Amino acid sequence: MVPGLGQFLSGHPVRGPIVFSLEAVLVSTGANDGFYLTGKWQERIDNVNARLHQSFSVRDYSFLGGYISRDSLFLVDSLEDYKGKLLYSRAIRDRTLAWAAGFHLFNVLDCYDYLKPEQKDFATKSPRGAFVRSLLVPGWGQLYNHAYSKLGLYWMCVAGFSANMVGWNRTSDYYEGLESKYHALFRSSAQALTYAQGVITEMDGALANINASLQDTALSAMQRDSLLDEKNRCIEKRSSATAEKTERNRDRTFFSDREYRYAEEKKSYLSKRNQNIWYLAALYLYGAFDAYVDASVDGIESRLDFSLLPGPAFDGLRFDVSLKIL
Repeated sequence: MVPGLGQFLSGHPVRGPIVFSLEAVLVSTGANDGFYLTGKWQERIDNVNARLHQSFSVRDYSFLGGYISRDSLFLVDSLEDYKGKLLYSRAIRDRTLAWAAGFHLFNVLDCYDYLKPEQKDFATKSPRGAFVRSLLVPGWGQLYNHAYSKLGLYWMCVAGFSANMVGWNRTSDYYEGLESKYHALFRSSAQALTYAQGVITEMDGALANINASLQDTALSAMQRDSLLDEKNRCIEKRSSATAEKTERNRDRTFFSDREYRYAEEKKSYLSKRNQNIWYLAALYLYGAFDAYVDASVDGIESRLDFSLLPGPAFDGLRFDVSLKIL
């Protein structure tokens, strides 16, 4: 129950405290990431959500698929960033606790390896059988060879790398979702920008026609007033389209920047995930070959025959030592 105590009582005064210290560091780090950092990020997320539900003084406009105040743009950006940090902290927490749990399993199996009864029969184990067992179920080969310390180390690494892989994959999925969202928003803003530019072009043509018509001296006062009213409407519509174009250009820059930023974040976490997949693959193969080698050398001391054979001596009795492989 106490990490390192079994090693200490088994006659390993150095190994016991080392095991205890390492597991204490892993558990304390996991607790810090799990209960402090994740709690802090969740608190910030709650604060931002509460702020987003408050009223703002400026006009609302369509943004991110809904009506959100211009003042809240930095809050939305902060919210997405905080959620990413929360997922990162959870990934660190999960992987640290997984390593701690695996290390505790190693501690228990390592103690058992020291305290297990000594093998008497020296039954020969099949290297091929150990190899196939490890390929079928990782760690089975070590269990077959009664290499309990190695089994604990093996599963500690499996637990740690698997937690890493899952955590980084979950975080990369989050950033991939943000990347897709901002890519779609960038495309929609481009369409809106094209529409606004079309309105501006149309109004420019209409204003040119109205100005040309106003040059006609044969117009009546009523016709001139009607053209002037139409001109004012065109000017107002063009001004609105120009403002919309300015807003959309600003949004496109924002969307493009966020799309690139989140794409880079996604690539970073995907790279970390893939690294751990390769680590697991290498560990899988290592476990199989390690089981094969252990089974090959298992009981080799029982197959070695050291015998003392008397031989001719010139200055007394001489013995020849021969090594016989049974």
